[in-house]
Amino acid sequence: MKLEIYDIEKLAKKLESKSKPDFITICRKNTVLLKKAASKNTPVGKSTKEHVGGSLKQSIRVEYPTENSDGVVGYIMEYAPHVEFGHRTVNGGFVKGQHFLGTAVEEVRPIFYADLKEALKK
Repeated sequence: MKLEIYDIEKLAKKLESKSKPDFITICRKNTVLLKKAASKNTPVGKSTKEHVGGSLKQSIRVEYPTENSDGVVGYIMEYAPHVEFGHRTVNGGFVKGQHFLGTAVEEVRPIFYADLKEALKK
């Protein structure tokens, strides 16, 4: 599952070309914020004989941005996209998505945007 913040790409590219270290610092800060927001929003199911509640939340993984790679916040549980976006059931019904990662991105977006603008002013 991949969600990207496209609307601030120009701003990010400007800062990256102006100061790569400042850009990486801002990206690292916002990667941490995204992980926290995603963790807060991740649904936790009840534990049953077949399922341990909280597995999805515990599967959050983070790769912090470096000079050569982008930061990544994601989940290693194979069912994460189905919980995020929704899925069909065996009998033809539909379970709505919970949009926990998308919501986290929307929470962090204005902070990332403001951080980029502030860094470009310096």
